[in-house]
Amino acid sequence: MFFLFLMREYIPAHGKRDILTLFGICVAAYLCIPAVIYVLSYLSYPMQPGEHLLKKMWDNQVLMLTYHESTVFDHPYSSEWYEWIWMKRPLLDAYTTLPDGKISVVATFGNPMIWWAGIPAFFFNLYQWQVKKDERTGYLCICYLTMLVPWLFIHRTVFIYQYFVCSIVLILLLGNTCRFLKHAKKAMTFYLVVTGIVFVCFYPVISGAPVDRSFSGQWLKWLSSWPLS
Repeated sequence: MFFLFLMREYIPAHGKRDILTLFGICVAAYLCIPAVIYVLSYLSYPMQPGEHLLKKMWDNQVLMLTYHESTVFDHPYSSEWYEWIWMKRPLLDAYTTLPDGKISVVATFGNPMIWWAGIPAFFFNLYQWQVKKDERTGYLCICYLTMLVPWLFIHRTVFIYQYFVCSIVLILLLGNTCRFLKHAKKAMTFYLVVTGIVFVCFYPVISGAPVDRSFSGQWLKWLSSWPLS
């Protein structure tokens, strides 16, 4: 995507002469500097006799990969990638019964107005990209798929919070969808207001604030699989 942008936008405006300079800046900014910072972060690790910084860093990469490859176990709130999209099973982080019929719940899941509306928004943007040849929607669709598709091939135990990075792109897809509407400003304002109201309603069960069990179990439990009562 970056090189496509260079060919379409940067080269026609600046010429090929500046490409090498830009290439050097990008290699330094996106590869060298992050790599140095990451390796140096292992200075805080205790070193065994005979170990050095690079070996400690590399051994830890192997350890993390080995751990995540073999981490498969039954968990009541684990879910597959296709269940994240429509929030079938949120992750219940904490649940406490309080006096006076109240409960304190911390559940990990997204705003339904964003995650559910994001599904048709993605397909609409996909249509605009593939049929209408709109390049901006193409970038957004690729970003979303880049964040989601790798999980199709990962078979360890996974949870809904691993979809959160996709939800950031969903917000952009929803905003871009409004660009194609006749009354975009009114539609966007209405959508933002409703999304804000839904966030306020669900805030108690994502923050642990005390809430009546009846309100949580009847009004907020939109799906029977949500652990909110």
